[in-house]
Amino acid sequence: MTAQFAKRLGYAAASVVALAAGAASAAPAPIEAMNNIAASIDANIDGVVTAAEHLDFTVAAFVSMDTDETRTIEENEFLGWDMGFAYIADGLSKLDTYGDVKADVFAAWDADGDGAISFAEANEQAATEFINSDADGNSEVVARDLATGSTTFAALLTAVRL
Repeated sequence: MTAQFAKRLGYAAASVVALAAGAASAAPAPIEAMNNIAASIDANIDGVVTAAEHLDFTVAAFVSMDTDETRTIEENEFLGWDMGFAYIADGLSKLDTYGDVKADVFAAWDADGDGAISFAEANEQAATEFINSDADGNSEVVARDLATGSTTFAALLTAVRL
């Protein structure tokens, strides 16, 4: 893992820890989680996520999920990795719904249906979701853009919505 990937992974881990620690008494609102996630992707902390930052984060997340280091993400690895939405789902007694939605997201990311997400599949899906989130085409998005343009984030947010 390069230093850049480690840095991206560190941002993701910090986001998850901040979500869990900051909401010890109650689950944070989904929009707060989405803001924290976008902030964890925003490497230069300028308030926007660029296409390059999104790609770097995709790579770091992929490496983080690939716990058996096979260079593919199997369903159990995908379901076991979370950016903070599971905590919200648990607080809202929606873990079953959330798990079902995550399984659906896995199936969508596994484009060839072979039971594993390759890096090419992850990269293609993430790039498509970034493009869909970038409504004005300026190669920059914010949390709200990701929440509405990314089918993955939209599905996860729907699963934990009140």
